[in-house]
Amino acid sequence: MKIRHLLPFLLVMVADCRAYEIPRPLTGVKAQATVTSTDDGVFSYKYMIVNPSNNNGSIASFYMFIDQDPSADKVSSTDGLSQCPKFFRVSSQRAQKERPMTPVGSTAPDNWTCGFSRLALSNKGSFGWSAMQDGAMIQPGKSLKGFSLISRGLPAIRDIIIEPDLDSDQLPDEYEGDVGKTVALEKTLRWTGKTIGPRDPPHVFIKESFIEYFTSLKEQSVALGWITGSEVDKELSAAFAKLKTKLATCDRSELKEAMSEVVKVSQRFEGKGITAEGLALLVFNAKYFNSTLPALSTAEKQACKAR
Repeated sequence: MKIRHLLPFLLVMVADCRAYEIPRPLTGVKAQATVTSTDDGVFSYKYMIVNPSNNNGSIASFYMFIDQDPSADKVSSTDGLSQCPKFFRVSSQRAQKERPMTPVGSTAPDNWTCGFSRLALSNKGSFGWSAMQDGAMIQPGKSLKGFSLISRGLPAIRDIIIEPDLDSDQLPDEYEGDVGKTVALEKTLRWTGKTIGPRDPPHVFIKESFIEYFTSLKEQSVALGWITGSEVDKELSAAFAKLKTKLATCDRSELKEAMSEVVKVSQRFEGKGITAEGLALLVFNAKYFNSTLPALSTAEKQACKAR
C-alpha cells in the first residue's frame, strides 16, 4: 500500500528531473536596426530582435559593446539622455567607472530591465537588456521591438551578444557549485554578431583618417550583407574612388560634393541593395564629415598657391 502511494510521487519527481532541457546554442538570430537623427545631432537606434523557430531556447538578454577610447574619441554630452523605467542605476554607475563607454539613453520593452555593465570574460563595456519574467522573453519563432539607444554617438559597427534563458538551478549535478563550468556552458549557448550602435566621433578630426575609416565601414557592410548586388557595389566603388581623388584638392567644395555623391548613391539603393544598417553607416557618417570638414589652413592655402 505504501509503495502504491509513493509510486506516483516518485514518477513525478523523475519526470520533473527529466523535464528540463538545456537549450541548444542560439543560431540565426537577427538584431535588425534602424537609425534616425534630430537636427541637433541626437541619434535614435531602434532594434528588433528575431528568434528563429529552429531554436529551442527563449531569448532572455541582449548586450551591445559600446566601449570608448578616451585617447581617440570625443566624449559626447549626456544632456537629455533618459533611461528605461527599469534601469539598474547603481550597477550602471559602477560599470561606467570601471570602463569608459559611449554615453547613451535607452528604452526597453515591457518587463525588461536595462543598464550598463561589464560582462564576464570581457574587458569591454556594454549596455544590455534582460527579461524580468518568462512571459517577457522572446520565444522561438517570435520577434520583439522596443529596444533602443539614444546618443550623440555616430552610427558604427558594434559587437553584440544575445543569450537564451538558462535555469542554472535545473542543470545536471555536474554543474552544481562549478561556476566556471556553468559560465563555459553559457558562453557556448549565446549568439554573437554585429549591428549598428553609437560611437563617439574622433577627438581630433583628420580628414584622411576619417575617410579611411569610412571606407572600412563600407567594406564591412559588404561582408555583413548590408550592401549587396553588383550594381550598387559598382556605383559605390566609383563614388569612393572619386572621393579619394578629391582629398588633396584645394577646393573644399569638390571634396564635399564627392562625399555628397556617396550619400546620393546610398539613398538611391535604399531597400534595393542597401539595408537600413548600411544606409545609416554611410549617410550619417558622410553628413558628419561634410559638417565637420574645416576650411583650408594657412599652410594649405600657401601650398595650393605654390602649385
